[in-house]
Amino acid sequence: MNEENTPFNEKSKTSMQSEQQKEALLDVTTIPIVKNGGDEKETSVLDEQWAAMRQDWQAQPVPKTDINVLLKQTKRRTLWAKTFLGLNVLFTIAVFIAFLIGLYDGEYGTPMNTYLGIASFGTAIFVYYEIKIRLQTWRQCCDSPDKAVDNAILACQSSIKYMILNKLSCIPFAITGNWFLVVMAEENDKSPLKGLLFINILLIVVYVVADKLHKKRKKEYQRLMSLK
Repeated sequence: MNEENTPFNEKSKTSMQSEQQKEALLDVTTIPIVKNGGDEKETSVLDEQWAAMRQDWQAQPVPKTDINVLLKQTKRRTLWAKTFLGLNVLFTIAVFIAFLIGLYDGEYGTPMNTYLGIASFGTAIFVYYEIKIRLQTWRQCCDSPDKAVDNAILACQSSIKYMILNKLSCIPFAITGNWFLVVMAEENDKSPLKGLLFINILLIVVYVVADKLHKKRKKEYQRLMSLK
């Protein structure tokens, strides 16, 4: 009889195969445990990263402003705006009166009367739009601290419009001013060079100052809008 085919040997082979299957099953079942452990580690790392990101976000600087300083600044600018408006109104009235005197008495001559007439008409248009811009803002402003930012934004918008008006007004004043100086120089047989240099440098300075203030107010407007 072959010893390999004995019942004892068959039983031993069967037992060995069963043990190998059990080991294989045990190895397979241990794989998910290791995988789950890796997932838990990855989740923990992600949680730490999110926590760090939240801390960084909370640590970002938040734009703040002093309400009392903002209220004082708005009041000061309103006072200056009213002062300049009053001066412009007085100047317009003075030019118009001078035009009427020259028109009825005829003492100034045609070029001067023409220039005064154009100047009075131009300054009247300028003051009209200035009053329109300022009153639109002042009607909406109030002294409430809760409206401090809104009032500052309105005042800033008013300043921006006023600076644009100033820059635009330089064009007609430059045209009429240069024309007047040339005509007056011809009548008096003098060179208009000095007068032209003076008036054009003055208008350039006015334009540059108005342009710088315009850009400054635009930046301030953007900063105030970020506070809302």
